[in-house]
Amino acid sequence: MKKLLTFLFAFLTVSDSARTISWRSGIGDDLLNRSGLSLDDSFTFELGAFGAGFTPSATNYGDWSSRWHAFGQATFEPLLGNGWEPGLQCFTKDTTVLGG
Repeated sequence: MKKLLTFLFAFLTVSDSARTISWRSGIGDDLLNRSGLSLDDSFTFELGAFGAGFTPSATNYGDWSSRWHAFGQATFEPLLGNGWEPGLQCFTKDTTVLGG
């Protein structure tokens, strides 16, 4: 399955309780692959962070995948309304993150 890494930066206050993060794109956004074509239902959007002490750069691109920790995924879910909808070119997801 193809992955499109979408970097969303969110500042969270760490606590003992869980938090729900609602993240999404706009309906009809131009979400394209590197060839300039609209994304299909094989793409996955992830919300996450790189491991502590790792700063992504052009020189360590080969390490990005192994250092990435996803805690939310928007996959093709046309009937649930909480995922990736290629026909509308948008995604929406609610992710619960545990504190600590």
